[in-house]
Amino acid sequence: MRGTGTWRRSAHGRHRGGAPVAFFHVTSSHVDYSSRAQMRLYARHLARLRHAGVRTGSLVWDEAGYTCTYGSLPFTRAIRAAYRRAAGVPLEREAWKMAFDAADGSHARVRTLYYSAIQRTVNDAQRAANAAMRRLWGSLTLASIHDTWHFESADMCDMNHGSMDLWRACREKSGGFVDLGGVNVLRDPRNPYYANLAALNVIAASLGRHSRGKFAFNNLWTIGDDGGEGWQKEVMDHCVNVMALFGVRWLAHAYGPAGTIGEEQTFLGSPPLPGYPAHSTWSGFPAWNRRLKEHFAACHGRLPGANVLLLFPVETLYTLGDTRADASAARIFSLILALVDAQFQLDVVSTTEAGGGAWTGEKFRIGRTAFDAVIVPFATSIDARLMSRLRANTARTLFVGDLPRAGRRGGLQPPCDPSDVVRILQELGVQRPVTGPPGTWVSATEIPGGMLATIVPGRFGNTYEGALRTHGGQCALPRSSGLTRVLEEPDGNIRAV
Repeated sequence: MRGTGTWRRSAHGRHRGGAPVAFFHVTSSHVDYSSRAQMRLYARHLARLRHAGVRTGSLVWDEAGYTCTYGSLPFTRAIRAAYRRAAGVPLEREAWKMAFDAADGSHARVRTLYYSAIQRTVNDAQRAANAAMRRLWGSLTLASIHDTWHFESADMCDMNHGSMDLWRACREKSGGFVDLGGVNVLRDPRNPYYANLAALNVIAASLGRHSRGKFAFNNLWTIGDDGGEGWQKEVMDHCVNVMALFGVRWLAHAYGPAGTIGEEQTFLGSPPLPGYPAHSTWSGFPAWNRRLKEHFAACHGRLPGANVLLLFPVETLYTLGDTRADASAARIFSLILALVDAQFQLDVVSTTEAGGGAWTGEKFRIGRTAFDAVIVPFATSIDARLMSRLRANTARTLFVGDLPRAGRRGGLQPPCDPSDVVRILQELGVQRPVTGPPGTWVSATEIPGGMLATIVPGRFGNTYEGALRTHGGQCALPRSSGLTRVLEEPDGNIRAV
């Protein structure tokens, strides 16, 4: 370990109130995703597997990235060079702005350039690995990932892991992938973790829509056991229905004792666990997988549609750079939950990936997808090009909680409160393709035989009955606590399937 220093300027100048800030260089045995030599070595290992006769349809990376600890900043020659190319100065000259906010706001640019560089090294490494994979096993081999679980709890320390911008990373994967753990807490329908259940499934479907393969997976899992009471299995059953609703497949994850030092019979500090197959949820796995398989057959493997776009403010979270980003992300998750509860059909794209979008009349278009409204929550930093495009329709661009600095010179609607977003969308006349009884979550999927509507209770343990309505009519729903599918055929006939 060795140290270096950078000078922190005060608001009064270098020599009045400034202080040196020490950063320690700690050598690690961690994979260096920025090293081309290490990635070439990895490709040679893959080649050995192929030559040994291994056959595979997919290469899955496991939580690829650097450290997930605040204040631990990956730093290699390649990262330093990438930062210098972007910023024009070496990182060590401005490193203090990674730890402290600058009075002139210049820390925003430093952090955005640095964290973007970190993310780029991981993405580039996966792209190189995918190229080797397809040379060895063929062009149809899937590039998959068990993505980092930190994002699930709105824990934005993923920014120095190199995996926070899921949308930019999605370019290197065949589909959309997220992770959601600890769903056992959803036994309580009032638990705020329902925001995470909604947000991560919405995000998974969004990543899937914008991926090459047009599919999505959620690595959803539970912690602990129920001593034979059965509620763990019931909560997982609800979560399986929610995944089906959003068109998200299940990377079925079965956690037992971790087997690590100090965790021989537990996981993440849980009570002692029986392990699988003795765990209370194990017997449900076959039925859950069959149910999902049947659902994807019914919807022809397609993802539900969306007509409302929420922009995830990656640059803003980079700028916050610490646990303040966690609080901001949690508010975004809560907003997503409110929109899902209100039965709007939502897509989520990062601000870094939405720059190619543009308003065309009353529609904001990204590629072939058109949206009736754009929601920009809690964003203080946005790329200037995207900002200029959002200005083209200020009535249907809703800034929530704050305005980006680039938008404070005027010409925009003032930011609204999160509690007003649903009301404003309704006043704008933003359509909901399908609505169900109060307290339900719904989705609409275009299939060759018409439109497939799916409905589930919005909370574990709830039931629903009443009318499911589409633009063409309605269908009576009997009382249910599970998943219901309704097909609206081209001739207007609506029936349960």
